[in-house]
Amino acid sequence: MVVKEKYPKAMVIYPLIRRKKLNKMEAMIDFLTEPGVLEMVDSLNDMSAYYLVEQNGQQFLVNVTKTYIEGRRLKQKFEGKKCVIEKNIFIKPNYTL
Repeated sequence: MVVKEKYPKAMVIYPLIRRKKLNKMEAMIDFLTEPGVLEMVDSLNDMSAYYLVEQNGQQFLVNVTKTYIEGRRLKQKFEGKKCVIEKNIFIKPNYTL
């Protein structure tokens, strides 16, 4: 796995589920049309994988696409099952890699 190669000293690696955080207008449009359509369109636009990596007391949000791996240190700690980062909601499952 590419993330394990890039972060060999990682204590824990969680795969993340990404959803777009809809603003009020988008939520209203989504409700009036077919619930989940905007979320589906967004997921088709961003097919990359996201991971939460914990290493040396720090947390990194890692984005893996077909062409690159981008990791950035989180300013706020990802605690619990959900975390909002920028315009995305990330959900952490109960298992690790």
